[in-house]
Amino acid sequence: MSATIIKEKDFPAIVEIYNAEGRRAAYDVIRSQYGVKTPYGVIRRIEKHPDYDYDKEQDSFRNRKQGAGDGAFLSLDELCGAALPHRTAEDPSDLKAQRIEKLIHELMSDRLLELGKYVVIDPSDRTIVIDRTSLTENGYTIVTH
Repeated sequence: MSATIIKEKDFPAIVEIYNAEGRRAAYDVIRSQYGVKTPYGVIRRIEKHPDYDYDKEQDSFRNRKQGAGDGAFLSLDELCGAALPHRTAEDPSDLKAQRIEKLIHELMSDRLLELGKYVVIDPSDRTIVIDRTSLTENGYTIVTH
């Protein structure tokens, strides 16, 4: 099966599976239905998409277009958010630490995405598949010890 490009119209189905069954289930669907070898990149695209908010603590997505008016009840996130007092100013050192942490996370994510283009680890077979041709074509050198 050749990999297909996952379009924005496919995001709601993937988000629904992610929220209902978890990250691994969403990864499995992305691999099996779309033929994508590295599903992390798809989840990363959804995280960055303006229509979705990712809640790290809940490990779930929320569609920004679906407001409170769509249903008769408030979601738990909306209910808790309404009850919390609004903070007007944050500690500058805390804000700086958050920005640095976010930058480090993004840099690590970018490196993992780059590595995922060339390396596939299969824990069930205990094998590592390296696309040596693509690596060398893109200017990388392979060193083994």
